[in-house]
Amino acid sequence: LRELDKAIFGVDPTLWLEQFVTPALNDYMTFAYGLYFLYPATILGLVYSSGDLFKFREVALSFVICVVAGFIGYVTVPAVGPRYIMADEFTISLTGYITEAGARAWNSIESVKRDCFPSLHTAMSTITLVYFYRFRRFYRFGRILFFIALPLILSLWISTVYLRYHWVVDVFAGWILALICVYISPFFIRWYYFHKTGKRPEVSLDLR
Repeated sequence: LRELDKAIFGVDPTLWLEQFVTPALNDYMTFAYGLYFLYPATILGLVYSSGDLFKFREVALSFVICVVAGFIGYVTVPAVGPRYIMADEFTISLTGYITEAGARAWNSIESVKRDCFPSLHTAMSTITLVYFYRFRRFYRFGRILFFIALPLILSLWISTVYLRYHWVVDVFAGWILALICVYISPFFIRWYYFHKTGKRPEVSLDLR
């Protein structure tokens, strides 16, 4: 994975990013990275509270497919991130008010160390962003929610490499996985409802 990064960019992206490291930016990136758990809960809670179980099942299935595929990726590509492989190559430590505490927290809850490829932080947040966009017309303040989430999720994607948890190709794989999930989930739900009720409900493929 490191060699793929170097082949694409001509440099090690994590080493190249050292020139931008500051305690303030470290803390912001740690904050953005930590919002990971909030995004799925927010979109699922929003859809469920609307009473639209069809949309809720579609979103939930996207996340389920993503997590299962992600763990298959961890087994088939059992890689570790730059923070381990390149630990002796970094010349600047990531310090800050919350950065070091955040790193310790992630280490304490990380039961699988070889969890790089694909980046589920990227994939899960991308799924959330897609559904924030798809459903932006269906809920009050939907557009505002999308535009608030957009820069925070973009920051999360950058933080996965900046904080040395992932290779850039892990992020690419996360994007691809997310797009596959949000594409196929509506069709699985359509199939389920057709065999359950004999009807073909509309699916939420509103990409306009």
